[in-house]
Amino acid sequence: MIIVNITLLLVSIFFLVKSSDYLVSSASKIAKHFGIKQVIIGLTLVAFGTSVPELASSIAAIFSNNPEIIIGNIIGSNIANIGLVLGIGSLLSVIVLRDKIIKRDLYFLVGVSILFYIFSFNNILSRVEAIILLLTLTFYLYNLLKESKEKISEEAGKYVSAEVYQRLNHESKRIKDLFTHVLKKEFYYLLVSITVLAISAHFVIIFIKNIAVDTGIDSGIIATTLLAIGTSLPEVMVTISSIRKGLNDLLIGNIIGSNISNLLIVATIPALITPLKISAKFVTFTIPVMVVFTLLFLIVFKLLNRIRYAGVSFLLLYILFIILLFIY
Repeated sequence: MIIVNITLLLVSIFFLVKSSDYLVSSASKIAKHFGIKQVIIGLTLVAFGTSVPELASSIAAIFSNNPEIIIGNIIGSNIANIGLVLGIGSLLSVIVLRDKIIKRDLYFLVGVSILFYIFSFNNILSRVEAIILLLTLTFYLYNLLKESKEKISEEAGKYVSAEVYQRLNHESKRIKDLFTHVLKKEFYYLLVSITVLAISAHFVIIFIKNIAVDTGIDSGIIATTLLAIGTSLPEVMVTISSIRKGLNDLLIGNIIGSNISNLLIVATIPALITPLKISAKFVTFTIPVMVVFTLLFLIVFKLLNRIRYAGVSFLLLYILFIILLFIY
């Protein structure tokens, strides 16, 4: 029975992740149609999209009265993104951090991780604390948007000529007619993906609870391991693709953005519905491990500006974390 439940959990996670991809893709195309700027789409839908699987399963966990799954999923995903995703990436290639904005965001991630840890001291994430985290997210996105606007203003004139502009205007009606047809299809994909997302998130929680009953293992631990690794698989695929294309900054940016989204979106939205209880094990072990992994992430890039063999250490530390999680 336990094999069946694990298999069904993995299948549910697969549909959870795939429906999240379709949701973000369709929403992005629809937003473009209505004239929403690409930079705004990038800073909202794409940033939000990295955490859609975690958010969907977290909301499902709230309504099934399993808050430990939420915290386990969030913290487990953040640790997996650094230990597993970054570790795998470093085995494939030397990872060099060049972008100053990403370096700054890494400092921001460390600060947010420490703040989240402080909020966990009283074994609950309250609505007030959730609002503070959301305000922090707003401040972060505002600064990103401001920087993006300045960069676009500086570069736009270099690449867009009057001739190109006129040609775009001439073609606009034909493109609009074509896109209207595409838009109907995207709305259909959006509705289907939302439906599949909700159903798969519901079944993820059911199978985690079943596995917990079958094995006697706490459901929070299962969320920290199986669910977290499953929802981190998109980051693994982005890592492999980024390395093949030599886009190291995209790889690092994806990890940092995903971890920030988990702490400032996935944790806060459920906490606004009802305060999240945080077990003593998370306060004394799992969340501190997340902070340590994040600090090591910063220290390695600060001292070396690159990751190769240090990435192997991240992988080994992640394996050690999983072992200690079941022993502690």
